[in-house]
Amino acid sequence: MASFVELRKWFDHEPGKFDDFCRKYGQELEVNEEANRFCIQCKEWLKDQNVTFVFAAKNLDCNNAVALKIWVEDNIRSECR
Repeated sequence: MASFVELRKWFDHEPGKFDDFCRKYGQELEVNEEANRFCIQCKEWLKDQNVTFVFAAKNLDCNNAVALKIWVEDNIRSECR
């Protein structure tokens, strides 16, 4: 579930932009029905197995998958949408 191209280009894996990237990416996800379905599915999977987020970025801490994981975890706590 990738962020919009413009947002990824702006972020460019710069650690100093990661918090803003997470916020902006989260805003994109909030209005995306596919993202909501994914969140609900992750919640179901997590009842009896792990969910793995795969990525190809060199930076292990500041990337799209980490931002998506943060969003999913936050939304699972608030019962998705």
